[in-house]
Amino acid sequence: MNGYMGKILRVNLTDQTFKDEVLSKDLRDNYIGGQGLATRILYNELESSVKGLDPENKLIYMTGPLTGLISSKFEVIAKSPLCLGIGDSNSGGFFGPELKFAGYDGIIFEGVSEKPVFLGIVAGEADLIDAKKAKVWGKSTKKTEKVIRKYYKDPKVRVSAIGQAGENKVRFASIMNDERAAGRTGMGAVMGSKNLKAVAVKASVKNSIEIAQPDKFKKLLPKFLKNISRDMVVSAFSNMGTISGMTMGYGVGDTPIKNWSQGTFDVSNYDAKAINSINIKTPTCYGCNVHCHRYIEVGDYVGKGPEYETIAAFGTMLLNKKFEPIIEANTKCNELGMDTISCGSVISWAMEAFEKGIITEDDLGMDLSWGNIDNVLKLIDIIAKRKDFGDILADGVMRASKKIGNGSEEFAIHVKGLEMPMHDGRAMKAMGLQYATELVGARHSTANQIITMSLAMMPFPAIGINKAPKRTKPDGQADAVIKLQDFNAVTSSLVTCSFPTAGKMIKDQLKFYNIVLDKKLKMDDLMLIGERITNLRRAFNLKFGLTPEQDTLPKRITSEPLPDGGAKGKVVELEPMLQEYYELRDWDMDTGNPSKEKLESLGLEKIAEELWA
Repeated sequence: MNGYMGKILRVNLTDQTFKDEVLSKDLRDNYIGGQGLATRILYNELESSVKGLDPENKLIYMTGPLTGLISSKFEVIAKSPLCLGIGDSNSGGFFGPELKFAGYDGIIFEGVSEKPVFLGIVAGEADLIDAKKAKVWGKSTKKTEKVIRKYYKDPKVRVSAIGQAGENKVRFASIMNDERAAGRTGMGAVMGSKNLKAVAVKASVKNSIEIAQPDKFKKLLPKFLKNISRDMVVSAFSNMGTISGMTMGYGVGDTPIKNWSQGTFDVSNYDAKAINSINIKTPTCYGCNVHCHRYIEVGDYVGKGPEYETIAAFGTMLLNKKFEPIIEANTKCNELGMDTISCGSVISWAMEAFEKGIITEDDLGMDLSWGNIDNVLKLIDIIAKRKDFGDILADGVMRASKKIGNGSEEFAIHVKGLEMPMHDGRAMKAMGLQYATELVGARHSTANQIITMSLAMMPFPAIGINKAPKRTKPDGQADAVIKLQDFNAVTSSLVTCSFPTAGKMIKDQLKFYNIVLDKKLKMDDLMLIGERITNLRRAFNLKFGLTPEQDTLPKRITSEPLPDGGAKGKVVELEPMLQEYYELRDWDMDTGNPSKEKLESLGLEKIAEELWA
């Protein structure tokens, strides 16, 4: 079966049973894989009353047709325990390809295990192993990987695991594999709620992924890899890693400072120049030629360096100038299994609440003044354990601010419950609209090209963006955001890395898809699939009670201009952009529903009946 293994493993954790299911042609053709395919399954199988940590929720691992060929990526999807609606996150490394080599396109977990377990797909069989007897329950993600490999006596077993934060159902818990993270939207908490510690995979015999046109594939692949190194934008990730965002973005006001309230700060200790001076190697994911990850050496520390988002979350957001504690914060979050963006953001909110006297040293058990990074490092552990005030912070900034009240909701910076990543919509109006309309909430990566479009004025004519709109003006942003969202719905379903498409290599996704699956699709056909997936994800949120009221931004972003810096005096003029967005999407402004005609034109007739009954 070209591009696919043709099989999904369904694991009932309650009954401890396994079932192989055929991946139908309808699902493959209409939803591709990854995000699209898993969302379709989740929409069909979940009742609208299900909450993120309920036993009835399902957790889906899903690869795409290009995973294991030109991509390392896989998606993890469930009803989010953090966000108000859908939750999904992707990860790279080597786990996704190994899952396919073991014969599966994906795994559906349902129910709850009576005792903690991990799933092993090793030596050609699936099995659930007692996680306490195997001595991995209560362990860090790094230790879990090490122990499971020792359990199988095989250092090449690939492990996807939660840490103590996931076990304790911290709502922004992540899932880690190969030092990569399915970080956002709390998928680790869902995994923990099911008493599922890890998934371990090793193909007994490497199943080959069939390619319809192997000769064309072999001809295109070296050109694709060579072009990665030549592309100006992609090579920036190769040369500087994601910290290139600090170098490019800080000057225009893109990097958030002091919980999004300040525009300037000294970033010289952790800008690209500083990080590259301590970089010792650039490890890569399976089949990737970008090499965006940094391995660094600082004092006694030798290991994975923090990404841009983490550096901002534990640096500028907390008014911390020191780089070494950011390394420690990053290591702690990865091993405990927590999203660094949400963790840094909820601590930043707590610092502002502390400054305003809304929470006190007695509440926290510590001084949490701005820049007190030593206590931040203590607080990370307290959050992961859900101990004392950490139990409140572990629920994320939306729920924490509602519980504390006293005006703290005013500076709780999130959309739909998801804390905002480290790019400011006041510097790039398209990003503001992206945060407001993205289905999981505030996430930049599902329209990642906004950064290069806005900062480098780069058009993307392959998908219909012939001229980049000016980043500081609301005009023309809606059309661009829609096209980028739909295209990234495709890449999240193929499932491929967004970095090669951040430059001029956007057409390569279509070329590989056609060659691998023997298709003759044009870019318009691919974009139509992307639009179908976006509207399906929208329908999922509507099913779970979301309304247009949630397509919004925090007051700080729409009404409080930055006092200084590159985006001084700027706010996001959301309403005109949002109205244009709804009109172009053909979504109803009152209900938020896609029109019946729109859904029917996308082949979503049954959903049209349900929404417009």
